[in-house]
This record gives sequence, structure tokens and C-alpha cells, in this order.
Amino acid sequence: MKKFFTLILCSFVWCSVYGEIYRPEFKLFPPPARCISSCKQPCGETFLIIADKMPDFNVVPTEKAAARGYCDRENFYIKVECIDHDIVSEVKSSSVATPGNAGDTVQILLKSEKDPGIWEFNVTANNIVNGFFHYSSGAVIPASSPKIKGFKAEVSCFGTLNKMDDRDTAWRAVVTIPRTIFKNRNLKFTPEENWTILVRRYNYGVHLKAREISSFPQMTIFNLYESDRFARIIFPVK
Repeated sequence: MKKFFTLILCSFVWCSVYGEIYRPEFKLFPPPARCISSCKQPCGETFLIIADKMPDFNVVPTEKAAARGYCDRENFYIKVECIDHDIVSEVKSSSVATPGNAGDTVQILLKSEKDPGIWEFNVTANNIVNGFFHYSSGAVIPASSPKIKGFKAEVSCFGTLNKMDDRDTAWRAVVTIPRTIFKNRNLKFTPEENWTILVRRYNYGVHLKAREISSFPQMTIFNLYESDRFARIIFPVK
């Protein structure tokens, strides 16, 4: 009987945690902006592992990652720093719909609260990029989602790609997304459109017990495109 009541209590706790929507902030800075000397590396908003059970909440991955955002009149920039002791990518072409299933990948998801669509941008450790526009979080089918073109990334690897018998340090991606990309949906990427964001990392490596998926903000494994849990983008004050 005691075990039964304990199970019921845990169920209520899980439901309340999962049911409450907490939307953190992702602040943008005017470029060029650099991390202050006291900033812990990697610098920016810290990623947490994707949670599928209660003990996973607020847990950092084995190899840490963080993201910072910038914007100017023309572009939106995301800089993602990934600690990585084995940099891996078997992605050969931008036509791969899910590059996170084939190598170290950073994924950026954007959504305006004025539009149901989700904008997906993928960058691999060997600098292959692709993007998709999904019509809603409930219709994420890359095969039928229009492709996004016109954005780019600069990738730096501090180590050797696809070499398992050495120990790497990290890799970094700086993604440039022109604001004009959003014109197709009559959006301008401005504060009035209430933009939200999720930055996710897929991490492979011989030093890991299993593939690690982490993100800011932290997500549950139940729906990786659940836009209600994206972070609110805070634009720089003019």
C-alpha cells in the first residue's frame, strides 16, 4: 500500500511539472559582442539534456554546449560552442532530411507567435547546412516541408573530424540567417512578432555511453518540436 501511494504521488508531481509551461528568455546582443572574461566556457545559454524521466531535469550533458544570439538590421546570428572530444559527421549532402541522425549537428528552431510555422536550420560539424519550413509543430515532415535557402554557417573544429583514435577539444558554429528569409510568411523578425527559439545539439562520440541530445531550453523527449516550450527571444533595446 505504501508503494502504491508513493507511485500516485510521483505521478502527480510529474504531471504538474510537465503541465506547467515555463518560457525562459534568449537575449540577443548587437554585434560584434564578445563574452566577458568571467564568462564560463562554453559561453552563453547552457544546454541541458533532453529529459524522458524526472531525474533528467536540469542535468547538463557529458560534453557541454552553449549558445549566444546577435542581430543587426540585416541578419540574425547564432553562435553555438560545443565541447567535443570526438568530432564526428557522416553527413555527405544537404539533401539529408535529418542530419542529427548521422553526425554532430546543431539545430535551430524559430517560431513567431503570429504564425503557426516553424523554421528549422541545421548545421553539421563538417559544415553542411540545410533548412526546412514546417507548417506547424504538428506537421513536421521534412520530406514535404519546403526547403529554406539563403542562410550560411561558419564552422570551426578544434581537433580532427572522424578520427576516433585521438582526443578533440570542441567545435563551433556561427550561423547567419538573413531577416529577408521570413518575408515569405509576411514576417520581419521584429519584437512585435513575438519570436521564440530552441537550439538543439546532437552529439556523437566514442567517449560517450550513448548519443546525447541537449538543448536550450531543456525539452522533454515526448515532442522535440513542442513550440510552447521554446524560449522567448529578447531583442536589443534600440
